[in-house]
Amino acid sequence: MKLDVTCMRYMSKDDFRVLTAVEMGMKNHDVVPVELLIKIAKLRHGGVQKFLSTLLRFKLVYHDKTTYDGYRLTFGGYDILALKTLLARGHISGVGQKVGVGKESDIYVAQTEEGEEVILKFHRLGRVSFRAVKNKRDYLQHRKSASWLYMSRLAALREYAFMKALHSNGFPTPTPIDQNRHVVLMSRVKGFPMFQVKQGNMAEPERIFPVCMDLIVRMARRGLVHCDFNEFNLMVDEAGGVTLIDFPQMISTSHANAREMFERDVQCVVKFFAMKMHYVPGEDEVPDFEMVLREARAARAGRRREEEGREGGKEGEEDRECWNLDEAVRASGYCASVEEEARLFDAFEAGRGQGGKLEGEEEEVEDDEDDEEHEEEEEEEEEEEEEEEGGEEEREESEEEEEEDDEGVSEGHGSNEAGGREGRVKR
Repeated sequence: MKLDVTCMRYMSKDDFRVLTAVEMGMKNHDVVPVELLIKIAKLRHGGVQKFLSTLLRFKLVYHDKTTYDGYRLTFGGYDILALKTLLARGHISGVGQKVGVGKESDIYVAQTEEGEEVILKFHRLGRVSFRAVKNKRDYLQHRKSASWLYMSRLAALREYAFMKALHSNGFPTPTPIDQNRHVVLMSRVKGFPMFQVKQGNMAEPERIFPVCMDLIVRMARRGLVHCDFNEFNLMVDEAGGVTLIDFPQMISTSHANAREMFERDVQCVVKFFAMKMHYVPGEDEVPDFEMVLREARAARAGRRREEEGREGGKEGEEDRECWNLDEAVRASGYCASVEEEARLFDAFEAGRGQGGKLEGEEEEVEDDEDDEEHEEEEEEEEEEEEEEEGGEEEREESEEEEEEDDEGVSEGHGSNEAGGREGRVKR
């Protein structure tokens, strides 16, 4: 899918407001009715159809009339909303060219305000070649279905959480910067993907292979299995350093399929080095899952004994909390976000077909709310001033009318008196 950001130059604040309203309506609707969009957007002057036509022209929404007249968000619209948020946060100032395409994501170069190059990863689950992800990944947990936008959002949340946990514990990963909706912003890694290395061009493959195995073992000792550890997700620099990328599919070592995934990761690297680099490792260079777990348990037991003997014990508790990275990720904001998303989705599933609505269905779009409230306050003040001026004018007019009436009454009395005197004289 092509990312076109030029439309952002021509979109007004109300265009973004209506686009956000479509996103909010999709929390509990597959297709958002126009009546609901009007309620959510709450445009003061109406005209939702005008802005919807603009969004349709830029292909940010899709008009669906199969069951009723409604709209749904496209990946293009989701991209624009995420980029607008990252721009507002000051993390990026522009978007460059595409540098990579994966089975479930698109990679673009972006630039910060300081001129530094960073990477934008757009998760796009639901491609034709990768549609079994709902069954193969545990994003949905106990839920039966979800939109591809929702799935992509969960994938981005998951990857950002794992990347932060690994990076903060010394693993060679890109530096996580921010995440919004289905987009992850990270630093750009020096080097090139390992699969691009041609035969004979890798200096000392016998030195790089143990580095890859050490990464797999270190993660398993800290409670994680990558599940997609291969030449496509490993970056190699000129000095022979290896950087790990792509994390949304990671699982805990306590997962039922952890052993199978661990062994698959190991065999992917072994096969690549044997076939392309003509380096066949020895049996002692290939790690065993059960042995790695035993070593990890022994290491944790040793750390626990050291912590119990340490004075105060406070530092030991903190170290123990972050020793298992799967527990650290579970305790992070990722799980809280996923639980909130799951609560909303489950509430929608429970109310579907029964006319049920979520508590946030009619809430106002929050984008640019402060500016609009300020504008509304200014308009109210102007209206009050106009009313006061109008009231003063009305009071002045009424006073003038009363004075005229008084003058008319006094003149009438005077004329009557004069007429009476004249009548008496004639008589």
